[in-house]
Amino acid sequence: DADGATQPAANTPNYLMNMSSNLLRIWEADIDWVTTSNSSVNLVKSLSTQSFSYSGITINQPGTSQTLDPLSTRLMYRLQYRNFGSYEVMLTNHSVNANGSGQAGVRWYELRNYGSGWNIYQQGTFAPADGDNRWMGSVAMNGNGDIGIGYSVSGSSTYPSIRFAGQTAANSGTGILDVVEESIVEGSSSQTGVNRWGDYSMMSVDPSDDQTFWYTTEYSNGGWSWRTQIASFTFAPPVIVTPVADFSGSPTAIMEGQTVSFTDLSTNNPTSWSWSFPGGTPSTSTEQNPSVTYSTIGTYDVSLTATNSAGSSTETKTAYIDVSEYVISYCSSSASNSSTEWIQSVSLGSFTNNSGSDGGYGDYTSTNINVESGMSYNLDLAPGFSNRSRREFWSVWIDYNKDGDFTDSNEQVFIADGKKGSVNGTITIPSGLSGETRMRVSMQYNSSPTACEQFTYGEVEDYTLIMYIPVPQAPIADFSANTTTINVGNSVDFTDESLNNPTSWVWTFNGGTPSVSTGQNPSVLYDTEGTYSVSLTATNNLGSDSKTVTDYITVTSGGTGTYCASQSTSNDLDWIAQVDIGTFSNTSGASLYSDFTSQTIGLSPGNSYNIILTPFFTGKDQREFWRIWIDFNADGDFDDAGEQVFTANNKKSAESGSISIPSGLSGQSRMRVTMKNGGAPSACETFSNGEVEDYTVDFGNGLAAPTKLADFDMVLYPNPANNVINIRLSTNEETVNIKVYNALGKIISEFNITGLETKVDLSGFANGMYYIGADNGTNNTLKKFVKN
Repeated sequence: DADGATQPAANTPNYLMNMSSNLLRIWEADIDWVTTSNSSVNLVKSLSTQSFSYSGITINQPGTSQTLDPLSTRLMYRLQYRNFGSYEVMLTNHSVNANGSGQAGVRWYELRNYGSGWNIYQQGTFAPADGDNRWMGSVAMNGNGDIGIGYSVSGSSTYPSIRFAGQTAANSGTGILDVVEESIVEGSSSQTGVNRWGDYSMMSVDPSDDQTFWYTTEYSNGGWSWRTQIASFTFAPPVIVTPVADFSGSPTAIMEGQTVSFTDLSTNNPTSWSWSFPGGTPSTSTEQNPSVTYSTIGTYDVSLTATNSAGSSTETKTAYIDVSEYVISYCSSSASNSSTEWIQSVSLGSFTNNSGSDGGYGDYTSTNINVESGMSYNLDLAPGFSNRSRREFWSVWIDYNKDGDFTDSNEQVFIADGKKGSVNGTITIPSGLSGETRMRVSMQYNSSPTACEQFTYGEVEDYTLIMYIPVPQAPIADFSANTTTINVGNSVDFTDESLNNPTSWVWTFNGGTPSVSTGQNPSVLYDTEGTYSVSLTATNNLGSDSKTVTDYITVTSGGTGTYCASQSTSNDLDWIAQVDIGTFSNTSGASLYSDFTSQTIGLSPGNSYNIILTPFFTGKDQREFWRIWIDFNADGDFDDAGEQVFTANNKKSAESGSISIPSGLSGQSRMRVTMKNGGAPSACETFSNGEVEDYTVDFGNGLAAPTKLADFDMVLYPNPANNVINIRLSTNEETVNIKVYNALGKIISEFNITGLETKVDLSGFANGMYYIGADNGTNNTLKKFVKN
C-alpha cells in the first residue's frame, strides 16, 4: 500500500504483516502473473516489539452497559509503504491494553529498511491517562516524514468520538506523538444494540502535495444509523529555538575508578551534543547521555554544548566532579547475644573454618578463600547450640563489584530459612571477575537477616575472597545423566561437565536417537532394551579430550499407563503444605492438583519408610482424610490389592506413619497423595476442599526420565533447580518467546530464543514455585518448576 512519488525498486515484493505475542512478522509475496504456480508467500523476518497485551480491554460508554469491540487481536488497516530513496518505511498499528487495567491505547510502529533488512525504527503507545479508550486506529506518513494517526475515542464519561494526533519529522525516532490530540467529531450519544463503532478506519496522504492527511472512518449516533466522516489536516512546521544547555551528573562525589552517569537536561530540542570531561575517560563525547570514569583524585569541570539548526548553547559547571581516594568501608553487622547459638563452621569448596562462638561477630578477613571466576563451589554452613537446636535463618553475600556494599543485583548468593541443622547449597562465581573482595555470612534466630543489621541472637562472620581468572587450558571431558536406568521409549538428559570451557562437543550414543550430537547438553531417546555406552569429546582452541563410559545406560521394558484425574475444586480452606517420605521432602503452596512427577522418590523394595503429611489451613483447623496410593505393578491405576498404602481419617494436624514397599519391584511408577476435607477420598474423584499431589517413585532409586516431547513442547531440568535451570524445546523453526512467571502469574523475566536450548540464571530468584511459558506464535506450552 504505497504512498509518495518514489516507487518501490524493480522486483520489490509485496509486503504483508501480522502480529503475534510481542512480535511483528513480515511476509513477502512474489507473484508470477505468467506462471502463477511459481508465486510464493514467505515469512522473511520476525521482529520483537515492546511487551504488550491485547486481552482484557473494556471500552465503556456513558449511560449504558453496552461495551465496544476493540478488535485488538489483529493489526489495523493500513500497512503503509514509502520509499525515501536511501531507506524504505512501513507503518502500522493495533490496539493494546495500555495500562494493564483494561484501557485501550493505540500501539504504532515505524519500520525502516536501509538496505540490510527491516527493523523497528520507533514504536509507541498513545494512551493519555484521562480514562478514555483509543482504538480502531490508522497511521500514515507524509513526504515530510510527519506521521498522522486517526482513531476512535470512548469512555465512561466520553461518547464515542473521532480524533487524531501525530508526530512531526523533527521528533522522529522518539516514539512520542508531539502533535497534540485534536477532535474531528465529538459524539453525543452511546452506541446501543451493537458492539461495533469506528470500522473502516483509514489514514491516507493527499498525492497532490504529499503533505495533507485525509482521515476516513465510520461512525454512528446510536444503533445502525452508520455514517462516514472524512477529515483533512496538516502540521505546521515547528518553530526551532536555540537550545538552552543544561545537564546533571550522578553521583558527583566518587572514589577513583568509579563512574558518573551524565543526563542531558537541555531545552528546545537539541539535535547534537558536545561534552568535555577534563580528567575523565572518555574526555569528550557526542552522546546525549554519556557515562564517564574518573581514575585520578581531584576536582573536575564539566561542559556541555547543545546544538540544533537555530544555534548552540554551552553550560560549564566548575569543580562539579569530586574524586577521592578509593577506600572500601563495609557496614557493620553483628549479634548482641551468641550464648545460645552461633556459627560453628563455614565451608566453601575446599576451604573450611571451624570457628565456634565469636561473641556475635567473627572477623576472618585475614584468611583468604581462593575462588575461580566462572566456577561453582559447594557451600556448607553449620550452627552451634549451647542447648537445644533452634530455627536459624542464613544469608551469604559477596561484594562482586567491590563497591563496599552488598546491595547490588545477585550479591545475595545464598538463603536458607528456619533450619535447625546444617544447611548447604552452591555458589557460582560470575565469569570475568578478579581481585580481592568481601564475603559475609549471617545467621539469625527466627528472622531473615539483612547485610547491615544489628540483631539479638545469632552471629555474623566476614571473610576475604580472592577471585581469579583461570589460565586457558585444553578441556577435560566429563558428563552426567539425569538417570541411567529408564524404560523403553523414554529419554535421558545428558549434561556436559567438562572442565576448562570447551567450545564444541561431539557425543556418541550407542542405541540412542540421535546416535550423534554436537549439542552441549543433548536429550537422547532409547527405543530398544539393552545396555549402552556413551562417549563425549570436548574441544576448545587449545585441544580436545574424550571420555567413554561403558554400559552407562540401561534400558528396560518397564510399565506404562494413563492415570485417572483427581483434584479438589477449592483451596479456600486448606491444601497440602508438605510431604515427607524417608529423606525426601517437598514443600508446596496452594493448589487444587499438583503434578510433582518431575520429582522422584527412591523407595527400595522390601523396606519401610516413615512419612509425615502436613496440611495448611487458611483459617481454623479442618478435619482431613488422607490416602496414599502407589501403582506397584505400573499398570496405570491404583485399583490392585495392596496399592492403597496409607490411611488416616478425621485428622486436624500433621499426620505421621509408615509405608512398606513389597520385595521384587523394579523400575518407576506413580504415587498419589490425597487430602480431602470431611470425608474419605478415592483415587479418581473430584471433591470440594483439599488437594491431590502426584509423584514419581523409583524402586531402583533412580531419577525420573522425561516424557517424550509432543510436536511443540518443552522440558525443564533439573527440577527442582538451584541457580540454573535448562530449557529444551522439542522444535524451533523461528523465534520463540520465553516468559518466566512467579507463583502469582506476574512476568519477572522475558526474552526470545532461536535455538532449541537455553539456560535461565536463577541466582537472583527467591526460593519457591515458578512457571516458564514458551510461545512460537502458533503454539504455546507452560511448565512449572521449583527453585530451591
